[in-house]
Amino acid sequence: MAGPVAKNSIVKACLDGIENAQNAYNEMSGSWVCWGPEYFITTEIARSLATLEGTKYITLENGTYAALTDANATGRGKFHPDIRIEGRVDIVLWWANETPRAVIEVKNNVRNISNYQSDIKRIQTILARKSDQSTLKFGVFAFYTDFRAEDLGEANERLARRLDTIKSNVDKLLGPGFTATIEHNEVKAPVNGWAWAAVCVVISRS
Repeated sequence: MAGPVAKNSIVKACLDGIENAQNAYNEMSGSWVCWGPEYFITTEIARSLATLEGTKYITLENGTYAALTDANATGRGKFHPDIRIEGRVDIVLWWANETPRAVIEVKNNVRNISNYQSDIKRIQTILARKSDQSTLKFGVFAFYTDFRAEDLGEANERLARRLDTIKSNVDKLLGPGFTATIEHNEVKAPVNGWAWAAVCVVISRS
């Protein structure tokens, strides 16, 4: 019987999904996915996750309250406003026993902190809710980003600087009790002076 999917495989599938979305949208429209709907990226990430070997379930636009209920993470007390309890989670990845394992938030065209601050805080507060009994183990903020660059060397330098800034900002937003790592696919060679990359910020309780 297949066991649970490895965490690093989940992150790689998210990155591949973003890359698939960029390639597919470019093939269909002749333009990059930054000009397309965010939900297109979400769908491609879900498709990529579905190809992984191992036991898992995937839901899109899952109600936040329902996900926390199934994760045994509701309990008593008010919900932190950053959870957005009446909203929906872009993707919930489930254990084989039909309890949530991870939440995944997706964003298109991330460039500065205003594009991700609320998503990082949301993932953190969801993971913090009844953490001693919750089945949720980690969260992923998956995003597409692009930037001006004339060659691949410059593109890699620009991405590195951007990710250093994001890592610093995320660490400040999270504070103690949580850790964040950043993973990304290879930067694509610039086309018409622009390069792009698929990136994931992976958040876990310390």
